[in-house]
Amino acid sequence: MDVNSQAGQALRSRFETSVVVALVAFAVAAVLVAEARRVNQAAELQTRQRSVELWAQYQNLNLRFHQSELARDLAGVFSRTTAVDRAEAAVRRAELRLRSAQEQAQDAERNADLAHHREGRLRLGQGALEMALILGCAAIASGRRMLLAAAFASALAGVGLALLGLWL
Repeated sequence: MDVNSQAGQALRSRFETSVVVALVAFAVAAVLVAEARRVNQAAELQTRQRSVELWAQYQNLNLRFHQSELARDLAGVFSRTTAVDRAEAAVRRAELRLRSAQEQAQDAERNADLAHHREGRLRLGQGALEMALILGCAAIASGRRMLLAAAFASALAGVGLALLGLWL
């Protein structure tokens, strides 16, 4: 009986060692995903701020565009051809700047939205990795291999979500 007890103890010790190694790997992955989240959050804030600035610039150009149209219309009322021609040219220039500003603002807004979606995937991935750590600790405490399998599944899901967040 003593030999069986020692063999069982050695098997349990090996199980605990493998779980601890897996937990360290899960913890490292969780730290890496947390850092990726931090970097992504900073990028999202910068692109969001840039988007807001570009929309403000668009609004300013839109106001100038309408002022140019008003000047053109007033020049038309007084029928000064040179003034009308200059005002018409100003309207065309303002319209081109307005379109360009709108495209830039929409592009910046799309980039900010993409960063926001990445953040969601990274957050879910980090949560799944943290769940893997909890399940791994429970596997050590209880000695149940099913909990270890659930920890590995959770870790795999967390890494997958984090990779989706990084590359999509």
